[in-house]
Amino acid sequence: MFMRILLVHNFYRVPGGEDTVFRNEKALLEAHGHEVLTYTRDNRDMKPWHMLTEAVYSHKTYREVMSIIREKKPDVVHVHNTQFLISASVFKAARDAGVPVFQTLHNFRTICLNAMLCRDGKVCRDCCPGNGFDFKQGVTHACYRGSRIYSALSARIHEETMRRRLYDGVNLICLTELNRKIILESGLADEKRVFVKPNFTDFKVKKSNTRDMHKFLFLGRLDPMKGIEGIMEQWTKVPETETLLVCGSGDADYEEKLREKYGHVKNIRFLGGVAHDRAMEILSESAALIFSSTLLEGLPMTIIESFFTGTPVLAMDFGNGGDIVSEIYGSREPLMKNIAELPDRIRSFERDSEGGRYAFSADSLGNFMPDRNHEFLMEIYRKGQMGV
Repeated sequence: MFMRILLVHNFYRVPGGEDTVFRNEKALLEAHGHEVLTYTRDNRDMKPWHMLTEAVYSHKTYREVMSIIREKKPDVVHVHNTQFLISASVFKAARDAGVPVFQTLHNFRTICLNAMLCRDGKVCRDCCPGNGFDFKQGVTHACYRGSRIYSALSARIHEETMRRRLYDGVNLICLTELNRKIILESGLADEKRVFVKPNFTDFKVKKSNTRDMHKFLFLGRLDPMKGIEGIMEQWTKVPETETLLVCGSGDADYEEKLREKYGHVKNIRFLGGVAHDRAMEILSESAALIFSSTLLEGLPMTIIESFFTGTPVLAMDFGNGGDIVSEIYGSREPLMKNIAELPDRIRSFERDSEGGRYAFSADSLGNFMPDRNHEFLMEIYRKGQMGV
């Protein structure tokens, strides 16, 4: 089924994962013969006053998107990020033109000022109790950028969006079932308008012939919320024959703290930040990836890429990370209940692997492959068109 699709995305000042997903999805749709139109804006063009004008409701976006719709007549409008220049006015433009509109929710920004549903290291849903949205707690605790001023500005954007009912009629695409459940519980949208479609990877699998069963990998940002300190602390109880490779960088002060505290441990090696291709090589040569984020996460692509290289994942039974790993294994049994289990898991890893504890099949990765992802997207578009 050929479609004409208007993809909309607001690029970040610092390039991130959402920018990559936008480009990948555009390429995927074009590869399947669809005509893809784009409307983009870039936060590098922001001026200070835009937080009070464009970010709340952009008349510029409304006019320009409406003009594209009238001229090109797309079948659907698919939005990724809207902050800060595009704004939720894009939804009103599509709705006023009678075109089905969709948004991929890459995080929890629509219901949480910091987009992570997290405060003080714990899951927090104070601003989205399910009976309306009140962002006073987010402002009080300076949840956005650690600033009450920025948090108040962000809260105003959210509250105006809700007051103007700009999300009415928008079809929401969540990355996981857990995210869908949270969005439904928040009351943001009706059940029939909330769908699930994971991101996909076109990563070309290069399985290593030199896997070292005594080297384990942490791959990601060095951040307290990613659980790296807990991993390192437990590694002091692991036999010196087992090495932890720490691949990633983060806040300079926090990284220095980690190096001062654990740099003397003989079987912990800091590799620093490395290019993606090199990180995948290291991953494919490791016994397992260790994933212990204390965040719910959106859809941790590091986990997917690990399995694509044939590398098992040792993960906590928590959030989207735990759900995805258990889905691929076909069981929650391989998951850790808490990080204190890690030393025993490492000691028995080679034996457990040979016994099939961490076995998985290529079929379990099908939902994260491009062609299957295209099928998901077409089905969601079809259902959204029927619901207009």
